[in-house]
Amino acid sequence: MIVQVKPIRRIVQCDEGEGLLDVLLREGLPISYSCKTGNCGMCEVEPFDLFAPDRHKQSVLMQKNKAFLACQRNISMDMGVRLPSVRPAVNVPFQYHRGRITALEEIETNVIQFDFDIGRRPARFFPGQKYALSMDRGRSPLLFPANAPGQSTLSFLVEADTEPQFLVELKKGISAGQEF
Repeated sequence: MIVQVKPIRRIVQCDEGEGLLDVLLREGLPISYSCKTGNCGMCEVEPFDLFAPDRHKQSVLMQKNKAFLACQRNISMDMGVRLPSVRPAVNVPFQYHRGRITALEEIETNVIQFDFDIGRRPARFFPGQKYALSMDRGRSPLLFPANAPGQSTLSFLVEADTEPQFLVELKKGISAGQEF
């Protein structure tokens, strides 16, 4: 079986019956998760039909399943999933982390991943929580972490064509050694 992952444009080989979240994590793909039991909703992905001749036409199965939790889906056929870069924010307690961006990589054309190191104290975040980086010229768009809670480095995915100005400012800040 194969799973095609967007926006990264990666094709992953897997066995029938494997859990989708387990496959994505095994392959090192950036997906948020917390509970792995379907309670937090952090691992929601959107399906797309691999075999539709027109990208805008989807099968009845794909139309019914607008989104699902990767932890609740076992792979039973070849499938395509899109990792979300935009999700609704939730009201959570304000947290302030000071840190540095330690890595910035274009992992695919127009898809940037960057890592934000907040030091020794691991970050705690809640399902649906997003982050905004304070920068010299304002704030970043709201960003959803692409890794699990309890880590001292948060990873984010940004699609360059949707946030071009933010990436320009981010690159300037990194080259100047700016702390965010």
